[in-house]
Amino acid sequence: MKSDMLKPALLLGPLVLFLGLAYLVPFLGVMQWSVTLPEPGFGQYGKAVTDPLIQSVFFRTFRICLIVTVCAVAAAYAIAYVWVRGTPAQRLVTELCILIPFWISVLTRARLGGAAVQSRADQHLAAISRHHFRAADDGAQRVRRRARHDAFPHSVRSVSDCVGDAQP
Repeated sequence: MKSDMLKPALLLGPLVLFLGLAYLVPFLGVMQWSVTLPEPGFGQYGKAVTDPLIQSVFFRTFRICLIVTVCAVAAAYAIAYVWVRGTPAQRLVTELCILIPFWISVLTRARLGGAAVQSRADQHLAAISRHHFRAADDGAQRVRRRARHDAFPHSVRSVSDCVGDAQP
């Protein structure tokens, strides 16, 4: 009996250890940055507590998170109810409505090789550089925008792209 329980634990142990480290190491790195950059100490946390702009961003973010969570849970219960209690046709439609967007997402990421994730990072870095360094090279930003447009030719332009074009 004990031997039967030990085999799965030994097989799953390395996976659990790997996943734990894969989440823990980046988290600890971010925590280290939070107390060492731009200067060592807890000054950033004091600023977060006292700055009204940062507080308004926190409150707005938490409000949006709460609203989205409530809506997602309500939608999940409705979908699960139809999936369990519905007719076979309703179950089929529910499964298709779940699986088709999932596979579109998987295939898009596979086709673009992670370009969707990279473009979000590029947008974030471009916004930071526009805010802190107004004299940054606009040519590189236009090249990144053009590359994103080529990767997603039929997508709607983001607000940051439109604002970037309007700035002097």
